[in-house]
Amino acid sequence: MTGILLGISMFLHIVTFFIIILLYLHIRERKALNSDNMKREVDELLQSYLADIRAENDRLIEKMSEDSSPNEENESSYFEETSSPVTEQNGQEETVWMPPVAEIEEEPSPSVTAQALYLQEQGYSPIEIAKQLNKGAGEIELLLKLHKKM
Repeated sequence: MTGILLGISMFLHIVTFFIIILLYLHIRERKALNSDNMKREVDELLQSYLADIRAENDRLIEKMSEDSSPNEENESSYFEETSSPVTEQNGQEETVWMPPVAEIEEEPSPSVTAQALYLQEQGYSPIEIAKQLNKGAGEIELLLKLHKKM
């Protein structure tokens, strides 16, 4: 009788260990899939973000090429008017360029991140936020996801 009980116990132990090993392998496989999915998702976000940046850079280059650049005389007179002597070293004045007071903003405007987070709290989707802020949808999605993980 004892032999039969020991045999059943041994069989149950072997089955239990087998199930534990199968569960361990299944969990490890799930983690690998989740890791791959996360990597793929981040990769896609970064690619769309880079595509948006390239498009914005191309627009900037086109706009800069369309605008007429100021001639050197106007530039040099602008820098001379806005620079002021700071100190004298070895008998020479050292000048530092300072922007005109009219160009300095009184209050800083909120960052794109702050604006995007505010709009997300208001219930806007990333695409709507991108349209309102004149940014790429991928850029806004990346911004929101990175802030969410922090």
